[in-house]
Amino acid sequence: VKDNPGEFVLSKWDELYYKARSVTNMTSKAIRNKSSIPYEYTVPREFAERDFDYFYNKDFCFTAFVSQPGCGKSILLTHLIDKSFFSEHALYKNDMVWFIDANTLYHSEYSDFDLENWLNEQLGGGKNFINYFNDDPLRRKGKVILVLDGFDEVSIKKAQLKSLLNRIANFICASEGCDWIKVVLSMRSTTWIDFYEQIRHSAYLKSKLFIGNQVMMDYFANVPPLSDKEINQVLSKFSDIDVTQVNQKLKSQFKYPFYLQVYYQLKEDGKTFDYRTDLPFYELISGFVSEKINLSQHYTEKILLLKKIIVLSKQIKKGNLVYKENLLNDITVFREAYEQLLIDGILIEEKLADHIMPKEVVRFIHSDIYEYFLFIQIIDNNQRNINNDLFEYLRIEYSRNPLRLQLLQWAVRHAVINNNITPVIEALKLKLPSKEKNKLMLFILQLLEFKSLNKNKGFNRIIDEHLHDAFLKEIMQLDLLGPCYKEILKTLKRLTTQPNELMIYSSLLAYIAVLELDTQQLRLEIADLKNIGGGLQKWLVKPADAFSIIYN
Repeated sequence: VKDNPGEFVLSKWDELYYKARSVTNMTSKAIRNKSSIPYEYTVPREFAERDFDYFYNKDFCFTAFVSQPGCGKSILLTHLIDKSFFSEHALYKNDMVWFIDANTLYHSEYSDFDLENWLNEQLGGGKNFINYFNDDPLRRKGKVILVLDGFDEVSIKKAQLKSLLNRIANFICASEGCDWIKVVLSMRSTTWIDFYEQIRHSAYLKSKLFIGNQVMMDYFANVPPLSDKEINQVLSKFSDIDVTQVNQKLKSQFKYPFYLQVYYQLKEDGKTFDYRTDLPFYELISGFVSEKINLSQHYTEKILLLKKIIVLSKQIKKGNLVYKENLLNDITVFREAYEQLLIDGILIEEKLADHIMPKEVVRFIHSDIYEYFLFIQIIDNNQRNINNDLFEYLRIEYSRNPLRLQLLQWAVRHAVINNNITPVIEALKLKLPSKEKNKLMLFILQLLEFKSLNKNKGFNRIIDEHLHDAFLKEIMQLDLLGPCYKEILKTLKRLTTQPNELMIYSSLLAYIAVLELDTQQLRLEIADLKNIGGGLQKWLVKPADAFSIIYN
């Protein structure tokens, strides 16, 4: 607006537009700086862009991105706002977007935060924000997008959080008929349940809510796990990772961003893992439990609660869930610990409709965490001993159950990290189906190889003295062309410097190469056989000569 030719005065819309941009930039910067992995490693979520565009162009007033903690909601919003409002080709660059950290506002001078009053203060002059722009549409140059993040159940007391959510619902009602105002919320599943409880009796609010196209009722969430494409985009930014070689079991964990955080932290701590193996899977679970439970407040109470859930779940035999009524006494005693487990996304409450009256149940959100605590409970029952009795219990108790291999792998991992080789040898003797036995043997070898990389000479000597004899007895009984067999031999070969053992492993690998008509692998093994030094036992025929004849 020009009052005279020599003076330029911003319109109220422009003044607020730049103020909103400043607030948004500050919120985005704080999120980038707090990102648990470098922000440049993160990627935009395609589903969020599609959902937001649909919401923006339809007759909805508000929407929400809802998930368990650690699923990257704040990062999601930052990318979404950058692309939709601030990028060179942004679709909505003329809109006024306020990206607000509700938790920060709640703990600043706006201790009794009310969204409508806050907007009125930004406008100034004692005017009402909604009325000012509604009364004269020419004052508007676009839509007003209010994005609220940071509903922190830990920092904000439950009663105060309920009051805050109620005021937001009131603001949405107050903006009825204002199609130029859109509200975007981001909150944890536990907070969303409380918020929806406040609005579910309002036909108007429910009609104006866009809940998204990715609703997952099992998790009370609409933020889906990362897609394979998104996982590959993130992993490709880790300089040491070839995304085509990542173990599928590990990749399935990376669907949940909090495991990417744990993986990055392990790398920062100097731990190196072969991401083609199962090993990082177990390290990530262990790291997650350590961060979320072992190093948290109410650690002892949380462990007691989780162990109780494990015991009850085994009794009712419905997977990893228990009836809440059976847990009420423990919840009463350890209420803060229980609520923290819900907030942190370890446990979730649901209603199970397998009775005339639905029953409330509690379960672990992620089966991987359940399996970890099931293992802890099992070894506690065995006086923390990893021995043949434990292995036989797992073999029989979990027969034909996919949990058996997981639990056996947790057990041998526990033994190896504590430098206890004897149980590992016992595990090799277990009578298991061939496929399961191969996977267990390969996992043991990968553990041993990882341990030996620490240059622990004493541990490496134990491997040389005991493990190879035990493995040789077992591999001779397995199918040469069975799953994992070649990888088992290759790992054994890397774990020894003994000429006779090297000769056996290379000979077996060469024999497999002959069966598979793999001339390249055969040539490599012949070269290795020729390079094996002295100290060999006498062989009737030199393997290198025999395989050279076949090759030629």
